[in-house]
Amino acid sequence: MSFNKDKYNSLPADLKAILKYAAEAASTASTAHAHDNYSRDLQELIVKHKVQVSRTSADVYKAQLVAWDTVVAKLDKEVDMFKEVNDSFNAWAKRVAFYHFTNDSDYKMAYEHVQKTKLPR
Repeated sequence: MSFNKDKYNSLPADLKAILKYAAEAASTASTAHAHDNYSRDLQELIVKHKVQVSRTSADVYKAQLVAWDTVVAKLDKEVDMFKEVNDSFNAWAKRVAFYHFTNDSDYKMAYEHVQKTKLPR
């Protein structure tokens, strides 16, 4: 959601709070709907349409990351503020990813335990 900054800033605190929490609720609902729809659609593709789904291989993913490094090096030199924004994003991602890798449960293991089904590696 986006708001006109001047109009938003002119609102009383209670209306700002309503907009803040409404935006947070809409974002959360959107994420939940996406997970519900994407998972249902994936099952339909696999079951009804017999689509074979596989993860991108590690080799292809590694090649994508190397290509990204090339793009970043170019943008660092050519685009104003790219390095500053990218460095800020990378610092955030490092902190958040560390938290997730340290704190998140092994959801795949839990899924396989409950479903008694091994997922492809």
